[in-house]
Amino acid sequence: MYSLPIAKGFGLDAGVKFSYLHGEQSGDVNLGSLHLANATSKTNETYLAVPVFANYKYKINRDFSVFAFAGPTFSLGLTSKTDVTATVLGQNKTTNYDNYAKDDDGDASNYKRGNIFLGGGLGVDLKNTFRLSLGYDFGLLNRTSADNTTRTQNQFYVGVAFLF
Repeated sequence: MYSLPIAKGFGLDAGVKFSYLHGEQSGDVNLGSLHLANATSKTNETYLAVPVFANYKYKINRDFSVFAFAGPTFSLGLTSKTDVTATVLGQNKTTNYDNYAKDDDGDASNYKRGNIFLGGGLGVDLKNTFRLSLGYDFGLLNRTSADNTTRTQNQFYVGVAFLF
């Protein structure tokens, strides 16, 4: 991130960040008390993002500052892989998917790479050397073009930075 001071306490931050996201889902199929099947999916994704934040920083003392920030983040998906493991009547099968790959007919994936987030957060700077921040982003775009489906992405994040 690069910080551009605008006025006393106010500034503009812009930069580049790399994100790794992991998600898991599971479910069971039961018929009465009989367990028929279950499935588990694990998704791993990587993103390159460009945040542009307005911020306000308040210096508590020479070694400690607190700040708040808000603004958009423009994100591009680099990889998205999902592993689905299904167990039916005791038999396991795992299938791997590249969520950005073309389908068997050569058509583009329904899962979109780009997203725009709007979010904000709070942080602290210690000795003008280390930064800790917490933030939350609301995804503004529908990530799929599949019929009658909406898929948005919100994310909570923790950041640690070395300031130089």
